[in-house]
Amino acid sequence: SDVVVKKQSTRIGVTCALYNKFFGEYGSITLWDKYFRSICDAARKMSEVTFSFKIKSGYGNYHMVKNLLAEYGIENFEIVETVRFEEWFSSLSALITTGSTMGIEAMIFDVPVIILSLEKWVDPVGYEASDAVDVVHSAEELQHALSANMQNPGRKARERTQFVRYALEDTEGAAAIRTVQIISQLLHERKTTRYQQVQHG
Repeated sequence: SDVVVKKQSTRIGVTCALYNKFFGEYGSITLWDKYFRSICDAARKMSEVTFSFKIKSGYGNYHMVKNLLAEYGIENFEIVETVRFEEWFSSLSALITTGSTMGIEAMIFDVPVIILSLEKWVDPVGYEASDAVDVVHSAEELQHALSANMQNPGRKARERTQFVRYALEDTEGAAAIRTVQIISQLLHERKTTRYQQVQHG
């Protein structure tokens, strides 16, 4: 469903890679179930936080997520199907993801990224080898990482900036392409604004 997004210090974004080729044979239903259950376990203990899952109806693990939310009876969770990515990222205080290049996109908006890493999953973007993210392996570790980032949003800010500079040079994925387009548009708008100021100055 569409939601009106605005900056919230307690909104956590949730996403995952849609392409199982990133995970090979390990992009299984069992691991995805464990991934989302870990997030649901953390969400149930953090009732003051809204967990905002970005996915389109019928895509990826949409039905799994819907069923788990019903099973857990979690109320502090929203599924966002249609929204401007810039607005959604700007509303987040952190992003939980796996191998999705949306983590890079989040860093563009200076949003802390937490990688929920499960056994046997590969890391095509190189998140876990960097200092730009928090890597967790359980619901308990996830909860601690979320709390740390909400208390200090500036954690790893410099590392995020450095990671984006390097990652966009050699990264495949829709989010990476979209991010480059956003940056190009912003640079074009800045040049246009400066030109207009010179013309009228």
